[in-house]
Amino acid sequence: ADVGGLRVVVLDDERTAERIDALPAERVDVEVEAAGLAYVIYTSGSTGRPKGVAVPHAGVVNLAHAMRPALDVGPGVTALQFASFGFDAAVLDVTVTLAAGGTLAIATEAERAEPEALARMISAAGVEVASVVPSLLSVLDPEAVPGVRRWVLGAERLSARLAARWLGSGAEVWNTYGPTEASVITTASPIATPVEQDPPIGAPIANTAVFVLDDFLRPVPPGVTGEVYIAGAGLARGYVGRPSMTAERFVACPFTAGERMYRSGDLARWLANGQLAFVGRADEQVKIRGFRIEPGEVEAVLASHESVAQVAVIVREDRPGDKRLVAYVVPAHNLGAQARAAISPATASAGAASSGAASLDVAGSGALGGEGSPSGASGDVIDSVSGVAAGSGTAGAVSADAGGRNTSGSPSETDVDVTGPDAASPAAGGAGAGWGDVARLREYA
Repeated sequence: ADVGGLRVVVLDDERTAERIDALPAERVDVEVEAAGLAYVIYTSGSTGRPKGVAVPHAGVVNLAHAMRPALDVGPGVTALQFASFGFDAAVLDVTVTLAAGGTLAIATEAERAEPEALARMISAAGVEVASVVPSLLSVLDPEAVPGVRRWVLGAERLSARLAARWLGSGAEVWNTYGPTEASVITTASPIATPVEQDPPIGAPIANTAVFVLDDFLRPVPPGVTGEVYIAGAGLARGYVGRPSMTAERFVACPFTAGERMYRSGDLARWLANGQLAFVGRADEQVKIRGFRIEPGEVEAVLASHESVAQVAVIVREDRPGDKRLVAYVVPAHNLGAQARAAISPATASAGAASSGAASLDVAGSGALGGEGSPSGASGDVIDSVSGVAAGSGTAGAVSADAGGRNTSGSPSETDVDVTGPDAASPAAGGAGAGWGDVARLREYA
């Protein structure tokens, strides 16, 4: 069929199958160049308008080579194919596993939707390694999948609690990061124990360069937050039919003549061990009362508390000009009703809700600066909030009452503790607020 001057081959058409069967069985003598187009995959990004990312063969080949040690797959090894083929994570599973001579166990749509069914399939197929999103592990029981010796995670923020749970089961856990524009994976590393804070997103994979730069494209020191830029073999050619957007995101690399680098829009900082710690999105950075605040950093601190299962931090402006930082917290399942009730304006003081183990004392911990710490107590009981997809929430997708990003958990409907900001106390020097009341939150993963 011809569509817009292009020849379209419908693989499911019986006539197509007949034509393919009639072709010679000999290897096709076609030269494939590294810079040639391997595939185009569409991603909506934050605007909702699909963008076709053109990925070259060089990116796919490098992915298969660089990520083989991470998946640890080879002849006789079965890997789980969990991601749907419309998601670029499927490229990782297919290329790495098949190039290494391994076997793919492909999950059906029903198995992807039902954890118990997936666990049965994993056991029956003898799956040893799997590349999945953290939210899947949050609904799987480690005891139900004892045969999986290595989990490679990505696409969502991984919490310390979830990582520790699965490492405690005896399995190896890797954390990864990478945009579609850099051929799926950019950084990867195994997670070491003990896990005391959210794991880093790893170190650059082979033939990949990662830069953390300031607004003037200068490298920032370790420990300082900057924007992530990516260069190397995995870089995409650009966006199909979007030259202006391609020029905006794929820019000249000031460190290597003639090379390009991709401006990811993600914020991170280098750690002393050469790994990257993910901070958040550059377009989510907010300025409140003169202070630049990364909601992702606040989320990370709150998520590290033993009483917190999920957390989302957004900026609310209920009154024009009055921007307030709000955190919505889903308590851990083992948090009792008495402890939940203690996290309220009635008991909040200097940003801390006193309740023994349930205390959320971020102000006193020193983990957040004064500009990011609560300084007063406020909050109202609300009935419901809108939900957004796990790992991709933005303030724009959240209602004025609440909102959030499912950073580590499964789809759920549960009580949440609301951190509602009030006017900052000049004496305290803060820009945040105290702890709010209990609301009903429905998360959509």
